Amino acid sequence: GSPPPPPCHSEPFVVSTPPLLDDAAPLSGPTSGKTSVTLTGTLFPSPLPSTAPIVCKFGTTLSTTYASPDGAVVCASPPSDDASTLPLSVSFNDGLDFSNEIDFKSYLPS
Repeated sequence: GSPPPPPCHSEPFVVSTPPLLDDAAPLSGPTSGKTSVTLTGTLFPSPLPSTAPIVCKFGTTLSTTYASPDGAVVCASPPSDDASTLPLSVSFNDGLDFSNEIDFKSYLPS
């Protein structure tokens, strides 16, 4: 019997920790969209990336997003056809990895 082959050594596998979305304000907006929603969370990159795009997702719709001067993340809610609850999440690497989701409610303007 020959000895077993030595174990294979490879580079350690690094997992980037996704951001944790804690809150958004406001948590609702009219179905016409364009509500500026400010996101707060844990493990958000600091400072916020100026190169890799920040992306918000309302349901399946990707949204215009920017970092405000005070370091907050602001997303514009998309227009929707009817009142609904959309899962809102954020990505700091151009949509490769998204955070957990919180509910954003769109309502019909009165």
